[in-house]
Amino acid sequence: MKKLFSLLLVVLLIITAIPVSAEATVNITKSKSEVLVGNTVKVTFTFKDSQVIGGVNALITFDSSKLSYVSSSHSLGSGVIELAGKTIKILVYNAESTSKTATVDVQFKALAVGDTKVSITTNEVTDIDGNSIGAPTGSTTVSVKQENKSNNA
Repeated sequence: MKKLFSLLLVVLLIITAIPVSAEATVNITKSKSEVLVGNTVKVTFTFKDSQVIGGVNALITFDSSKLSYVSSSHSLGSGVIELAGKTIKILVYNAESTSKTATVDVQFKALAVGDTKVSITTNEVTDIDGNSIGAPTGSTTVSVKQENKSNNA
């Protein structure tokens, strides 16, 4: 019985000593907390992991009655970010990356007053060997305000 207990204890210690990799995360920030109709706001999606990030495959959704897509950029070097209807498709990669972070910046123009959600659904974040290291999701709310026009009559 003591041998069985000792064996189980050794197996348990070996299992707990194996490092567990945390999944990739995404942090979403905005250049402004509020944006006036007609002005632009930049939304930044920052992916992080304990391993080097080699690629991101994701979809960004937004309310096209309140925001319009203006432009985008990313830190990985290769790939494409394109608008497809009300969705922005992201497929970016860099097999020679050395960074544990990757960013995607999207510029929107404010069209109409109100709060609107910008969301990201990640199909996959990969390391430089193409292995999946997570599929984080998230969202942020953009507040669109009307410019105050004072009447000096």
